[in-house]
Amino acid sequence: FVSHAENRKYKNQLVERNTALGDSVLISGQNVNYDGFEIVPVGFLPDGYRMLTTYKNLAYGIYGGSLETYHEVVPRKLRHEYTLLADCDFEIHNPDVVVVSKDRTE
Repeated sequence: FVSHAENRKYKNQLVERNTALGDSVLISGQNVNYDGFEIVPVGFLPDGYRMLTTYKNLAYGIYGGSLETYHEVVPRKLRHEYTLLADCDFEIHNPDVVVVSKDRTE
């Protein structure tokens, strides 16, 4: 897992290469794999940090008692609109299988 800026920086390095991989990154815009690991951009990591762990090691869920539901009827458009508000977060299930690195060149 990397920050969005870190992901963009790595993809730009690949695009600058005159290779099939650089072309496919430019055309597809999909996540890139490195050494068998998918590089996934996430919003919770600051720039320059990388976190290596599996998806299964991150527990995601709704916490607290603040689950709110709103319902609005829009008769002219024949539509019912629902809004659900909740506090969501994740935590690391097993910290022993997480590697965090920081770029020291910045």
